[in-house]
Amino acid sequence: MGRVDTRRYIEPVGVRKAGNTGLVNINLAVTSFALHTLPIGTPSTAKIRKILAFNATGANVNLMLGYLTLAAAFVQTIPDLFCLNGFENIWNEADLPNYEFRPDTTLVTGTLGDIIAQISACPANQVAVILEVEEIRQ
Repeated sequence: MGRVDTRRYIEPVGVRKAGNTGLVNINLAVTSFALHTLPIGTPSTAKIRKILAFNATGANVNLMLGYLTLAAAFVQTIPDLFCLNGFENIWNEADLPNYEFRPDTTLVTGTLGDIIAQISACPANQVAVILEVEEIRQ
C-alpha cells in the first residue's frame, strides 16, 4: 500500500524556491529591504520555510520580518529573530510561524504581499539574509 500524503488535504502545497531577490545585505537599521516579491500578474501567496542569516555587524541584532503597507509603513508579522554576531543563524520550518504573505488591495492598509526585512541596529558592516519560500499559486 502506498504512502498517503495527508498534508495536501490540510493546506495547499506550493513550489519551494529561494527568495527571488537572492542574497540581501541589510546594512541600515530600521530600513526596509525586500527578501521576496510576489508576482503581480498571477495571484499567489508565500510562506517562509527557511531563513539563513549571517550577522557581521559587530553586535547581536534582531531580524524583523513583515510587509510594507501601500502607505509604506512596515508591519512586523513574525516575532524578532535573534541573530548572534559572527555566526551563521539558521531557522527551519519548525522554528517559524506558519504565516502566509498575501496581497491585499485595501487602500492604505493593504499590501503587495512582498516579504520585507529590517534589523534593530547596525553598528558596522551588514547582515546577509537569504530565504527559502513556498510560493502557492491561487
